[in-house]
This record gives sequence, C-alpha cells and structure tokens, in this order.
Amino acid sequence: MSNYQPPGPSQELAQPPVPPPYPPMGGPAGGMNGGYYGPPPLTGLGGWLVLFQICMYYYLFASIVASAGGFILLAMAYAKADVYDQLTQTMQISGELYQSLLTFTVIYTSIAAIYLIVILIWFYRKKRILPKLVLGFCVLDAVAILATYFMSPSQLNTSIVSTIIHLLVLAAWVAYFLRARRVKNTFVR
Repeated sequence: MSNYQPPGPSQELAQPPVPPPYPPMGGPAGGMNGGYYGPPPLTGLGGWLVLFQICMYYYLFASIVASAGGFILLAMAYAKADVYDQLTQTMQISGELYQSLLTFTVIYTSIAAIYLIVILIWFYRKKRILPKLVLGFCVLDAVAILATYFMSPSQLNTSIVSTIIHLLVLAAWVAYFLRARRVKNTFVR
C-alpha cells in the first residue's frame, strides 16, 4: 500500500490578470474591442526638465566663477593691494561698502554652489524631495537677488530690468515644479 497520488489539476482558482491603471504606451484602454487611446504617461528627464538641467549647470558654473572672483577681490582688499584701491576709486564707491557687498556675494554664491550640487545629484536619482528643494532654492535665490539689488549703490548700475527678468524666470520654475505632470510622475521615489 502506498500513499502516492498522481498529480491532478490544481485546486486553486485561476485569477484573471489585472489590467494596468493606464494603457501601456498609448495602447487601447478597453482591450481589443474598442476603447480609447490615451497618451503615454509623462515620465523621465525629458521635456522642460532638459532646459532645467541646462539652467542648473549654467548657474552652478556662474556660482563657482563668482565665488572665485569675489574671493580673489576680498583677498586683495585684505592685502591692501593697489589694484583694489584703484577699482573702488574708479567705481566711486567706498571700500567698506564694496567689501561688504563682496563678502555677501562670496558667502551666497558658495552656498548656492553647494545647494546646486545637491539638487543635481538628487535630480539624477529622481528623489521625491527634489521639487521641494528646487522651490527652496528659488526662494533663496529671489531673496539674494533682491538683497543684492537693494544693497548695491547706484554707482554699480544694477539694472531693475535684469532683476525683474531673473525673478520671473524663478517664478516660472516654481510654477512648473508645482504643476507639471512630468515632475509628479518622475520624482516619486
């Protein structure tokens, strides 16, 4: 006598496959018997995010150059170099005021460069927190732009038009990161 039983049909009921929540790559949503064709989901680092990457790399480069240039000018000011004195005399600005503006510029651009490196790293890792970081950076940059505009003496000819354009660009990026479907679909981890 043996306990051997031949294999038989499985006792589990077969479950029908669950359709995806959206049609893959724009295929029919209702199956083969009709339905509609929906657009594929917007994901990935394409679209306007390509322009955002270009802007971030440009801004990172500009921040590094501004930090280095400001640091060199500050070093010349502390070394009491004749070039620094000639520069402030040519601009008809006091050395102390120009030195405080340079100090602010060096500190801000150094912080901005580090912040941008973090943003770019998390951008390529598609982290969920990236839109909030970008919004924080835009607010920080707007405050720095306005502070620089109001701290600058009239001799430096800081243009209100360029300040307004920069603020409008920042507002456009804030609106994009708050509303864009591609941003919501890409940065989900």
